[in-house]
Amino acid sequence: MNASDESIDDYTLQVEGYSSSCDENTINPKIQGRRIVDFRFFMEQLYAIDAHSAKFGCRLTHIKVSTEKQVGFSSTFHAKCIMCGSIFTIKTSDDSHKIDINSSAVSGTIMTGIGLSSLNELAASVDLPTIPFRLYSKCHDIVAEMWKNTAEETMQKAGQEEAEAARLRGDINSAGVPKIAVQADACWSKHSYKSNYSALSGVGRIIGEHSGKVLHIGVRNKYCVICTRAKKKGVVPRVHKCTKNHFGSSTSMEQAILVEGFKQSIKDRNLIYKTLIADGDSSTYKNILESRPYPDVPIQKIECTNHLLRNYNGKNLKLLTDTSIPHSERKLLNEDRQNRLRKAIRVAVKHRN
Repeated sequence: MNASDESIDDYTLQVEGYSSSCDENTINPKIQGRRIVDFRFFMEQLYAIDAHSAKFGCRLTHIKVSTEKQVGFSSTFHAKCIMCGSIFTIKTSDDSHKIDINSSAVSGTIMTGIGLSSLNELAASVDLPTIPFRLYSKCHDIVAEMWKNTAEETMQKAGQEEAEAARLRGDINSAGVPKIAVQADACWSKHSYKSNYSALSGVGRIIGEHSGKVLHIGVRNKYCVICTRAKKKGVVPRVHKCTKNHFGSSTSMEQAILVEGFKQSIKDRNLIYKTLIADGDSSTYKNILESRPYPDVPIQKIECTNHLLRNYNGKNLKLLTDTSIPHSERKLLNEDRQNRLRKAIRVAVKHRN
């Protein structure tokens, strides 16, 4: 993103008629506060200015800063040499970088889970310029697109790694498409196990068993703030990028994402997911089978050991609260015995495997 883009918010500080005598401060008194500076880039600009005119003996002390144009955390200073009249532009950061200072800051807010308000509060606390909403929103879209492209490149490489391992095993179909085992699961923005399934957003992923790397990821949302506000006002929503892409229940998000991943596996990764390692949710497996992603390849389901142990432990915990069982017998299922039973299950799973 070019920091000089006129379509985004900026702020210019300027003072007219300041004195040009050499003994006065070369910094405009109305330009105050701290700035984030790309040190090497900034110094290169100062070196170039210092050597701009040997004829008149111009020095840095002859440079007067007149205006500053702020675009978020990026500043452009305009200056003039009072000896030779040369005009200079000094920038705090290099705009040619793949990701500029503002996009980097927005990326940090996403990774740390904060937003524009928290970012600007932090900036104000250390006397830095703040980022206006329009600039933040534009940078957010840029960062999101970069992350999306990077994720796709990473998943493509993971798919190639899985395919190579399958070929070495000789696990390919008659058309030469590698067949692999994958792990799959989902998580929600709000999810209370076995008690509350009302989350408005969910994420599902498919991971290669051999590489342990992500091959497919999908997001489902049941909410769009712009559409919701327009509906409350009884008006048609303005043209926007709608985030709502799911209209079923929250629990069906996982099924929709994983079915999509299986159906697109040959097209996107040139892979067949022949074995699914997942939790005990039979409805997801049923939906995958019904979608028939590979008409000639049966998909095998293996229950994940972690989910197996969690479900087993959950049943044991229920026994402890079952008043129909005598208290003297429930006491036998103490913590030590529960741990021993879990270890026994792990050994049994390993033996069967």
